[in-house]
Amino acid sequence: TETRLTMGTAVKEVATITSLEGQGDGLASVLPRALAVIEADEGCRGAQALRCVERPDEFLLMIEWGSVVEHEAFRASDAFAEYRGHLSEHLGAVVGFAHYEPAGAGL
Repeated sequence: TETRLTMGTAVKEVATITSLEGQGDGLASVLPRALAVIEADEGCRGAQALRCVERPDEFLLMIEWGSVVEHEAFRASDAFAEYRGHLSEHLGAVVGFAHYEPAGAGL
């Protein structure tokens, strides 16, 4: 599996984040600027944020990367700190994230 992750397999990162309690509107207002930082990275192929209807302080981020390696390079860059800086005033927690690839890829 490790070899496949370094070969450039396009992946979708799916992350669930929450705002500080009652700060969903604030987080929603800064997400476009934060996602613009991610989308400016050459490894990013697109990014989208969705807000939960039932839990308005919860958001789902879906970011497509050229590979897991490219995502990890972004996380180690100054741009990642800039991205998190946009969220810092309103971000409660990163509940979790994982990488997904199309079903059947590499089989």
